Amino acid sequence: MSNINIFDFDNESWEVLNKWFMNNIKLPYPNALTKKELAGDAFLTIKELNNWFVFARTEVLPIFLKLEPKDQTIEIFRELQLDIKRSNFLKTIDKNISKIFENNLHLDDVINVTIKNSNTSLHNNIN
Repeated sequence: MSNINIFDFDNESWEVLNKWFMNNIKLPYPNALTKKELAGDAFLTIKELNNWFVFARTEVLPIFLKLEPKDQTIEIFRELQLDIKRSNFLKTIDKNISKIFENNLHLDDVINVTIKNSNTSLHNNIN
């Protein structure tokens, strides 16, 4: 089973997902037919789509809804997603930094361990 990294989505995919989400923000749970259509429009698998929706609903939406209504734009929603993923990535680095130094790993190893752990963390949170 492969890990899914939401940063692998191209801009068109982000646009399709964010537009649907913003138009359905009061009930952001697409039915099976809508999921199939969204996956096709965004060039994603259903699993990638489902993972993105879990991330958007559980991590991004609670913060987004605390913003002033004038600030609740699709651009801000997208930026929040990126900020949360960056923050999670940095937390992963912090959590693993002592292990990295203890094992005298090379910088490339540090990056690979961080990316692997970040993707695994996202994968485990969704499954």
